[in-house]
Amino acid sequence: MCIAPSRELAALSRHVFPDVPSVYIPNGTDVEAFTRKVSKDAAKRALGLDRAHRVVLAPRRLEPKNGIEFLIRAIPLIQTSPKPLFCIVGTGSELQRLQQLASSLGVSEHIIFMGSRSRESMPLVYAAADVVTIPSLIEATSVAAIEALAAGAPIVASDIGGLRDLLAGESAALLVPPANAGALAAAIDTVLTNDDMRHVMATAGPRLALRYSWNAIAEATERAYEWARDQSGAG
Repeated sequence: MCIAPSRELAALSRHVFPDVPSVYIPNGTDVEAFTRKVSKDAAKRALGLDRAHRVVLAPRRLEPKNGIEFLIRAIPLIQTSPKPLFCIVGTGSELQRLQQLASSLGVSEHIIFMGSRSRESMPLVYAAADVVTIPSLIEATSVAAIEALAAGAPIVASDIGGLRDLLAGESAALLVPPANAGALAAAIDTVLTNDDMRHVMATAGPRLALRYSWNAIAEATERAYEWARDQSGAG
């Protein structure tokens, strides 16, 4: 049996190994650890962020597959005023190139490259976010998306793979085509300028996150192994 963290990968497994059963079980996280425990203003103050600006958080390693280039290209297109702060949490091989891109587009002042953060510090970072964006080009189950859901942060993400599995049809997120700076900017603007939408998204997120608690994932995995055992016995 193959356990795959996205429906896309489960389908690929069935194609490559047609005689091996494949089941989709997403990754999970400690949902309770990421549940919001401080106000947005308090979180911004603790992180030294300007409370007068909205915060768009991108918890992504700086690697090509994570699409941070397209987030930076989206910043000049953002219409929300004042322009939000874009906080990018993560390190990686693209740091220098992305900094140069931001400079060439004249948006460096709107970006904070926050570097790597410990897992224990991330609940505070999510609590400061007005929007979390995950502009990936390739993704299985995004643990960052589940963490953002648990924190009640509205999400704008790429309509691909595991992100689609987690978020499609849910009121906690807007999905946009990958590698499309214009669509990404428009979706971020939509969320930032619509108080009612943000409230609905923030309320829906924690409820949706419960599907991806470790208890829920453990139960799904147990059921899969029980099914595989029964199939083996039947054979």
